[in-house]
Amino acid sequence: KETQAIQPGLFINICGLAVNTQELDWAKRFIKKYHNHLPPDQRQNILFYVNGMLLNGMKEYKKSYYL
Repeated sequence: KETQAIQPGLFINICGLAVNTQELDWAKRFIKKYHNHLPPDQRQNILFYVNGMLLNGMKEYKKSYYL
């Protein structure tokens, strides 16, 4: 099954908007569901970034520092 690609900027913006509006559970589900649609060569770095945003939104500052 071929997956549709999602633009990295769009993925990051969607995650950022969800965190800024405190839709943290929704953001977790979005990341889990759509991370495989990111370009493989950028996926890991983007996941570090959006998970850091999510942890900061959850006020888990120490965890986000050690990603």
